[in-house]
Amino acid sequence: MITVIAARTPYAALSLFFLYFAYSFRDRPAIVVECCVAFAVTWIGTILWALYVALYVSVPFGLEGANWGEQARFVLQSPLEWLGILAESWRQRWDLYLISFIGLVGHLDTKFRNIYLSLTGLTLALPFFMSYWFERRTFFRSMREQALVPGLIVLATIAGIFLVLYISWSLLKNPIIE
Repeated sequence: MITVIAARTPYAALSLFFLYFAYSFRDRPAIVVECCVAFAVTWIGTILWALYVALYVSVPFGLEGANWGEQARFVLQSPLEWLGILAESWRQRWDLYLISFIGLVGHLDTKFRNIYLSLTGLTLALPFFMSYWFERRTFFRSMREQALVPGLIVLATIAGIFLVLYISWSLLKNPIIE
């Protein structure tokens, strides 16, 4: 997980899973320490990598006319407007995002068959629900209580990915995330 998080800065939100695991195993001090160390290493590594990339790596990317500095300033000054842009992007392109979550072959020009997408979605959802199945009497209560924090962590990661896409690839104040 540390390698995945270091590869892309928005995935740093995934490191919050280490704190969630530390809380979940709070009665076992050795696991708590390991999880907290993993969280710290992940965050420090991600911050150092992000600083290095920002200071020493210059890669031209994004649409012509995109200015990531101005776009970042816009998002910081108008976070609610950006959330509206995120919501509108999801409203218009939810099917592309859902398919992209599973994967695309090539650059949007080659698609997997619908049966593959359906089976992959089932394969991703099944372990999630089965992890709560063993608590049959409290299935829905335990799922609601135990899945809330991981779900919020995943949503924060997704929002971070879309934030980076908006800042780096979209034109200034573009109404849709490119």
